[in-house]
Amino acid sequence: MGEYFYQPADVVVPRNSKITIVNEGSLVHSWVVKGAGVGTAGLPPGQSIIVFLAAVPPGTYTIYCDQPGHTQLGQAGILTITP
Repeated sequence: MGEYFYQPADVVVPRNSKITIVNEGSLVHSWVVKGAGVGTAGLPPGQSIIVFLAAVPPGTYTIYCDQPGHTQLGQAGILTITP
């Protein structure tokens, strides 16, 4: 992730996956799966974290940055978890 984007913005993974989230930007960003109770806290520039998706059932979810104004500036995407 970087300033107001995720790369890739749309992610498809199998059930029980884990994803490494890397902040390559110069601001604090987060990666939150809307409605799933899963994601990161504010991640400082240059830091990374592994997000475990085992508790998230198959489906399609919005991902977004919960830092003020970031989603409105385009930092959002789609996570699809396959069975």
